[in-house]
Amino acid sequence: MINLNSLQELVIGSCEGLASILEEGFPPNLTSLILLNPRNCKPLTDWGLHLHRLTSLTELCIQGVDQDLVSFPPEEMLLPTSLIKLTIGFFPNLRRISSQGLQVLTSLESLRIDDCPKLASIPEDLPSSLTQLYIYDDCPLLRKRYQPDIPRYWAKISHIPYIEIGDYKP
Repeated sequence: MINLNSLQELVIGSCEGLASILEEGFPPNLTSLILLNPRNCKPLTDWGLHLHRLTSLTELCIQGVDQDLVSFPPEEMLLPTSLIKLTIGFFPNLRRISSQGLQVLTSLESLRIDDCPKLASIPEDLPSSLTQLYIYDDCPLLRKRYQPDIPRYWAKISHIPYIEIGDYKP
């Protein structure tokens, strides 16, 4: 896999074998990596620097990879600073998004959060480059907290030009 130098986009969905890819490493010139519900995958805490090495990666969608994950990204995992679009989802036990993990994403423009039912808040210090925030219906605690009629929390995201929370689009 690591020898596929020309490969720019990779989608892995509902299949086994991600563990072996992690051992080899992802193709180095990926610009888009979409991981959807792989089976028998190593926990994200074991991924280490695998993603950080992808210096051309601008889009990362990571969903259902680690059912036990409580904090994203885990401390042991560094995200590539080149990311422009980040989608995380299908983490049933996720309770926290690490502000430290997102602060290094100085080019991040779009953050999408999907199906994280236990996630109740997002970092106060989101990257200033963020222009789009999507919180989908299956994140009930986030949807309830981040509404315009709750100024304490709305003030933390209201500077983002485009916000979509469930059906709400200001």
